[in-house]
Amino acid sequence: SASHMLYPLGVVLSAALLVVLLGAPGTLSGDEPVAIGNHRSTARSARQEVPPAAPGPAIAPDNTAPRTAELAFTGDIIPHQSVGRFAKRYARNTDPEYNFAPMFQQVSQELQAVDVAICHLETTISHGPVTGYRRFSAPVELVEAIAETGWDGCSVASNHAFDFGTDGVSKTIQAMKQTGLAFTGTAIDEDSRSAARYDANGIRIAHLSYTYGLNGAKMPEHETWWVNLIDVDTIMSDAATARAEGAEFIVVSLHWGMEYRRLPTTSQKEIAEEIAELGMVDLLIGHHAHVPQPIDLIDDLWVVYGLGNFLSNQNPKCCTASSEDGAILHIQIGDGPDGLAVWSVTFTPTWVDRSVMQVVAVADRLANPDLDQPRQTVLRQSWQRTVDAFGALGADQLGVRPKGSLP
Repeated sequence: SASHMLYPLGVVLSAALLVVLLGAPGTLSGDEPVAIGNHRSTARSARQEVPPAAPGPAIAPDNTAPRTAELAFTGDIIPHQSVGRFAKRYARNTDPEYNFAPMFQQVSQELQAVDVAICHLETTISHGPVTGYRRFSAPVELVEAIAETGWDGCSVASNHAFDFGTDGVSKTIQAMKQTGLAFTGTAIDEDSRSAARYDANGIRIAHLSYTYGLNGAKMPEHETWWVNLIDVDTIMSDAATARAEGAEFIVVSLHWGMEYRRLPTTSQKEIAEEIAELGMVDLLIGHHAHVPQPIDLIDDLWVVYGLGNFLSNQNPKCCTASSEDGAILHIQIGDGPDGLAVWSVTFTPTWVDRSVMQVVAVADRLANPDLDQPRQTVLRQSWQRTVDAFGALGADQLGVRPKGSLP
């Protein structure tokens, strides 16, 4: 795991805040219509950044070997009340009251193996019980499990980040700091607005996080620092400050889009294209739709429109079958002829086994010889949905692929 610290930004949020009013998880929400059939993929041929060949014996030793790092990103972690009930069962006869760690144990090894692993936490943290939709809160045991599992930090700007107002934001920040997790997307004052910073094999990475809105909640007047809202000018200013502070690779997480919709909205595409055109950000990671959405390459910017759910109680009865699907996204970066670049994009499809409330890697679970036929079918369908969603704009033609294959 990488070491991490914070970049002070000290940048006042722009007064013009782009707020796309969508619904909360568990409800259908409106957004502008998109002519799906007319969408033209912005995917282009990816640059092949190849490390220089090792020098031959007659050449002096090369002390500038390319640095490389592997980053991993996961989708929404949403502690619905059913998730809380399972956490109580896993903690039975022990103290404290909740234990979320078993929910991640089957993917922990993969997350621990990368240089930097980043989650998306879509809940506030408090010392109280789990509260579900419409106002989400979870005990500190959740972030303790996140740290124990192998994540190094999380994006925390979401439409639920202000569910419990400034007190909820403050307690969440306190819990993240006490657990040693980096975070970005919320702050208790203007001076502490910050990007999370990671050092991965000598590569300095900055991570920023923003959300489309707060489900109608309002931050105190003139105190817009509590939760970062999506505004391209603000994102560019924050990225420029992080770059000036030494960041070599900048990741931006955006909580955006329309829930349960596989393809990105017009708004998502326009924001992504504007960020790509300005050339300050190196990787865009999306959340909020609760289903996997496409991966695309716009100019030199890799855009992951949505990683789906990682842990939640959403399922076909409430939402859609794809709401049980997610992934561990692997981004390999390294030095190349033109500086740092993304070398490869791969992913491990995941699925929430709600019978035990655990996240499983689909291929690993299918390798179990004792798995019955109905469950095999469900898992194969989940795998295919995720592969199809990520490749819907042509990313599969650029080498984006699942890690491994189905047995």
